[in-house]
Amino acid sequence: MDLDPSVIFTQDFTVIIVLPLMLYTIRSAWQQRHSLWDVDLTNDDRKLLMRITMFVLMPIVVFFHECGHAAVALMSGGKIAEFHYGLLWGYVRPSGFFTPEQELIRHLAGSVVQILIGLIAFLVSLVVTSPPIVALLTYLALWSIAGTTIGYALMSALGMYGDWQLIYSTPVVSWIPYIATIHALIVLALLYAFFGKTPSLWFAGRTRPNWENKRQLLLDDMRENDTADAHLDLGWHYYQAGLEKFAEDETNTALKMNPKFADPLYLQAWIQVERDKIPKAQKLLTELSENPDASPILQSRALMAVGQLEETVIKNKTKNGPVPPEMWKIPLEAFTAASQRTPDFGDPKFYRARALNKAGLHMLALDELEGLGECKWLDSKLSNLVQKEIDIAIKLTGPPE
Repeated sequence: MDLDPSVIFTQDFTVIIVLPLMLYTIRSAWQQRHSLWDVDLTNDDRKLLMRITMFVLMPIVVFFHECGHAAVALMSGGKIAEFHYGLLWGYVRPSGFFTPEQELIRHLAGSVVQILIGLIAFLVSLVVTSPPIVALLTYLALWSIAGTTIGYALMSALGMYGDWQLIYSTPVVSWIPYIATIHALIVLALLYAFFGKTPSLWFAGRTRPNWENKRQLLLDDMRENDTADAHLDLGWHYYQAGLEKFAEDETNTALKMNPKFADPLYLQAWIQVERDKIPKAQKLLTELSENPDASPILQSRALMAVGQLEETVIKNKTKNGPVPPEMWKIPLEAFTAASQRTPDFGDPKFYRARALNKAGLHMLALDELEGLGECKWLDSKLSNLVQKEIDIAIKLTGPPE
């Protein structure tokens, strides 16, 4: 930042906040170094890489941002009266005489350096093959460029400190249209990078090579057998990578090809869950459970999902505190209805028993759990959790009177 610090809030306030986060992030990266840098890039790995970008790499970018201001001041014949660096912000106070053009170039220099760092990071991400390195460089590119062209610009627009206030208030008015045009083009490019389908697909493929290989196999199979089932399989594959828009497009294609194919509706409901639209998802799932074109198993899955989502709603409403008994009515009814659709399967009975345990109805939970021995399972992993729920029910039931 290139302005007098007298207009800024306490200059080291951000350091007090950022430094502990930086040290904690470095510690986490060291502890998880073996899993973080392998080919299997998990969602937790991505979150840690984002933290590394924000609290470790961005402070370095900010340092060079300030160096950009200082370098132009020195090249213009001035001196540096004060150079302050505060991890995620800083300022340079030059001394000397500068023409309006030199002042403007100096104000621009920090952002230009930051944008160049972002562009270099992006170009390198195109040639490296390590998924975590690709992810880290991509995050650095986006945050570095967006940090100055969007973040700092918004702060300036809101009347806070920032280079863009000084840039757009320059007396060299003939430069402003060119600066504004370039600025706008960069912001548009960033919006496309953040929200465009092609960049999202590129990032998923570059950071999940195994996922991309399977996607190509699915596409190859689809070229030979273009069916609604094939599009649904591809939709689930996109959903697993967090590409909800791609997944939604595939479900729409599948339904267009076969309007009586109910399975895509199940995926559409889970897409709404990812968008934090749980009521809409529950509505879709309830409709699916009554859809005559849906198989009994699909109807049961839909009802189990309704119950599980309602449990999430209960948890969010009560913040893990006491739950009024009446709040368990919806999930228990959903699991009961699911069991009626698939009486030979233990999944809905298990979920009902677990909900009964949570509701404090442990004897009823035990009755439900003891009948699961001969059941078939849609999700075989649940059979391994039955004994745990039995133990919980026995422990909380208490001794007989």
